[in-house]
Amino acid sequence: MSDGICRQVEPEPEPQELDSTDVEAANAAAPLDAPILTAGAILKCSGQDTDLYRLYVQEWGGWVYARPWSGTERKTWGLRCERAAESKNEKRLTLLTAELIALSLCDEQGHRIFKLEEADKINELSGTVLDRVEDWILRINGLRGEPDLEAAEKNSASTQSDGSSTD
Repeated sequence: MSDGICRQVEPEPEPQELDSTDVEAANAAAPLDAPILTAGAILKCSGQDTDLYRLYVQEWGGWVYARPWSGTERKTWGLRCERAAESKNEKRLTLLTAELIALSLCDEQGHRIFKLEEADKINELSGTVLDRVEDWILRINGLRGEPDLEAAEKNSASTQSDGSSTD
């Protein structure tokens, strides 16, 4: 963004399906007079290239904000999913949603409001609400249906031999 201030954007109820891997379509839509970027120009955008999104959570009595993850945060989440799936540790698997929320929710300036260490406390909240917030965060980050998440869910289901729920 050119002014350096994040906009507050409401996500569409049904987001348009955009295929970020369709390079030809992206190139066709690009302005012909767009400059060739240098490393310095790209790195100047750090922290300014994301929008804030907000969601009203009736059960919590207010709005929450989230922003798309940085590259580091995205990799952190992916590694946490992989480690949880490999460990087959039920506790680690049940904390994934709470960790995702801790990693994602932010204040109006885009600063995270939770630490990952607070996932246990977050996990005590309503599972239905946590699932809804998780789905919203995954849409913001373009991760709906990502293989890492599917593997974690499959492993989570296979570790529940007594048929109990993680909610």
